[in-house]
Amino acid sequence: MIQPLFVMMDLAGGGAELSLLELLRRLDRKRIAPSLFLLRRSGVHLDRIDAGIDVRFGCEAEDRLRYHLPSILIQAVRPGLRADVIVGAMEGLPTYVAWLVARLLRKPLIAWVRTDLDNHLDFLPGWHRRLARRLYPSCDAVVVPSPGAARSLLRVVQFPPERVRTIHNPVDRSRVRALAIEDPPAALATVLRKPYLLGIGRLNNAQKGFDSLLRAHAAVRGRGIDHRLVILGDGKDRVALEQLAQSLHLRDSLSMPGFQRNPFPWLKNARALVAPARVDGFGRVFLEAIALGVPVIGSPASGPAEILHDGEYGIIVHPDDIEALADAMASMLTDDWMHARYEQLSRERSREYSPGKPVRQWEELLCRWA
Repeated sequence: MIQPLFVMMDLAGGGAELSLLELLRRLDRKRIAPSLFLLRRSGVHLDRIDAGIDVRFGCEAEDRLRYHLPSILIQAVRPGLRADVIVGAMEGLPTYVAWLVARLLRKPLIAWVRTDLDNHLDFLPGWHRRLARRLYPSCDAVVVPSPGAARSLLRVVQFPPERVRTIHNPVDRSRVRALAIEDPPAALATVLRKPYLLGIGRLNNAQKGFDSLLRAHAAVRGRGIDHRLVILGDGKDRVALEQLAQSLHLRDSLSMPGFQRNPFPWLKNARALVAPARVDGFGRVFLEAIALGVPVIGSPASGPAEILHDGEYGIIVHPDDIEALADAMASMLTDDWMHARYEQLSRERSREYSPGKPVRQWEELLCRWA
C-alpha cells in the first residue's frame, strides 16, 4: 500500500483546500493510505478532514510561521519517515517544506501547483522566483490544473515537459447540487429582492480582480440597470474594497457578507458568476457554478479559459477592460435569451468534468512509488 504525505499551509476557505480535501476523501483506501501535514492548525475546513486521515500540525493558529519554521520542519519529518512519497499540495511555503523533507529523507517529491506560476511569482519578492527555478526541476513530478498552468510553469523552470502532469481539481457535482438546496441564510432573502451578480473568492485584488468587478458594477448601475452585486469571501483587501465601494457610491447595491461555509444557495440564485481573475490556474468556483447551470463571466487566465473553452461556454473578458466587463454583466442581467443560452451551455460543460477522472489520475501517479 502506498503512503503519500500531503503538505498544506492550512485549511482556509479557498478552492485549493477544498480540492485537496475532496481528493483525500476519494482516494482508494485499498491501495492508498494518505496522511496530511498542515503547517498551521487553522482554517474553516478543519472539521472536514476525513476520519481515516492521519493529520499532524506544525504550529498553532496564533503562531507566526516565520518564528516556528525550524520546529515545523522537524514536525514534518516525523510523518515523512513513514511516507513513500511527499506531496507539496500548494505552491509556496507548503512546497518548500515538502521539498526540504523529501531531500532530508531521500523520498520522491510531487509538487502540486494550483496557479499560473509565472504570473503568481510577479506579485512576490524576487527570491521566490529564484528558488522556484532551483526547486521544481528537482521534483519527480509536478501536477498542474490546466494546460495554461503547465505552460506558465515551463516559462519559469526548464525541465522535461513529460514530468508535468495536468490533472484538474476534483469537484463533486452532486454534493454542490445538494448543498445548493439547503435552507438559505437570512441575509440572502434581502438580496433576492433584486437580480444579483455574484463574485466568490479570497479578497485579493491582485489575483481575483474584485476591484475591477466593483468598477464594472458601478458602470452597469450608471446605465440605469437596477441590480445588486454580492461578493462572498474574506481577505487582506476587504478594507480597500469597502473604501472603493464608498468612493463609487455603491453602499446600497453591494453586499459583502464575508466567508460562507455553504456558498451554493447564493450561487444557485445568482443571475451569473462574475470572476475577473488576473491570475487563476484553474478556478474551482467555475465548476461549481456550471454544476448548477449558472452562467459564467470569466477572464483569459489559464484555468477559466480552459473551463470556458476560450469563450464557448461562457463570456471571457479581460479583467482590466471595465467597459467590456460591464457590457457582459449588463447582458446577463437584461438579455433573457442570452442568459438562458449560457445556462444551457453551463450544464453541457459540467458533464465533462466528472470528479472520478482526476482522482484516477492521482492514484495512477501516486502508485508509481508503490
